[in-house]
Amino acid sequence: MIQNGRVFKIINDEKFVQIVVRKKSFNRYRLIAFTGFDKTKSQIISEKINKGDYVRIEYDFSSKKYQTKNNFERYTTSAIIENVSLTQKSPENINTIFVDKETGEIIET
Repeated sequence: MIQNGRVFKIINDEKFVQIVVRKKSFNRYRLIAFTGFDKTKSQIISEKINKGDYVRIEYDFSSKKYQTKNNFERYTTSAIIENVSLTQKSPENINTIFVDKETGEIIET
């Protein structure tokens, strides 16, 4: 499956990473959490994905069954990232430099 959206939050942990995407649906914004592991972490770093950027996430669902302490059967479903790619940088994440037109010198801001 494929989902496009704007990164709302990136949660980095020692063992995994979660990308929370904000998506508009039926005139409401919804948050969708995707879970990734080592490959996803390296893709986020190499593409310099940050909060506010637009991404394309290829994912698959993974469901697990477990029992609670009271012996109730419960299920959990996760959206596992197979591939993530940057589609557009957020304007606030783009570095701007100023150059003097006459000298070509970079102006410190």
